[in-house]
This record gives sequence, C-alpha cells and structure tokens, in this order.
Amino acid sequence: MQQPPVSLKKNLVVIFAALAVILVVLIVGLLGRGAQPSLPAATADPAPDTEGKKDAKAFLFISVKGRLYAIEPLDEERDVTIAQETGETNVIHLTPEGFRMHSSTCDNQLCIGQGEVTVENYTRRILGPYVLCLPNQVELQLVVPGATAAPDTPDI
Repeated sequence: MQQPPVSLKKNLVVIFAALAVILVVLIVGLLGRGAQPSLPAATADPAPDTEGKKDAKAFLFISVKGRLYAIEPLDEERDVTIAQETGETNVIHLTPEGFRMHSSTCDNQLCIGQGEVTVENYTRRILGPYVLCLPNQVELQLVVPGATAAPDTPDI
C-alpha cells in the first residue's frame, strides 16, 4: 500500500487541530453560560398594561439577554436606563412618538446608529420596530396596540 504524501499528512494534522480548538471553545462557552446574572423575570403575558395610560400611542418592550425586562408606555419624554450587573449600560430616550438608543457601553455603537423608531416610521425601517444592541444583548421593540398595517418598503 502506498503512503500518502507528507503534505496530505500535514493538512490532516492542521484540520484535526482546528477541530479540537473549536470543540474546546464550544465546551468552554457552554460551561460559562451558567454564570449569567439574573434579570427580572419575564411576564407570562407580555400584553401592555394600558390601565391609566390612555395617552400612550405605543409601548416600548425591552428585552435583555432574551428575557422581557420592562414595558414602557410612550406617553412622555424621558430616559430609561438599563444597568446590568455585569457593567453593561444602555440609555433609551423615549418620546410620545417613539424611542432611540441614546447611549450604550458597547464597543461598536451600532445600536445608536440605528436611529429613532416612531409610530410614523417603523413600517418603513430596515429593522422595522426594533433597535438591537447585540454586544449588550438588549432588544428594543415598538409595539402599537391595534396596528395591523403591513410593513411598507423600507427606507434604504
């Protein structure tokens, strides 16, 4: 039987080494997930509580690390701060018409560049009713009660 060329042996060694590194990274990543800080529990029914908030045209649903963190009525101009136990901080500016990410401790600042989401523009935005801060795992969603309009062509 003929021996494989030396270059083929080297390639196989490199491939197996790369697979071993990927396997170790996956295992370490899975083991590290148990140490995440606790957040307020998500509500079972995420429908906004509109009692006493008749002036709100819309609501902001805030999720952190995949769990519902808060529901804020868009009834007045104010800032909402999300301060996580691990040091990540996001500040959202709310108005009666919408919201925007005002500041974030993330490195890339893409969430701030996503601009304002309003009752008037959310059907035309590329991300629709969302602003996402992936490094801090924060998701913001505009919810307009009773809205059934299909999204328009996004503004590009």
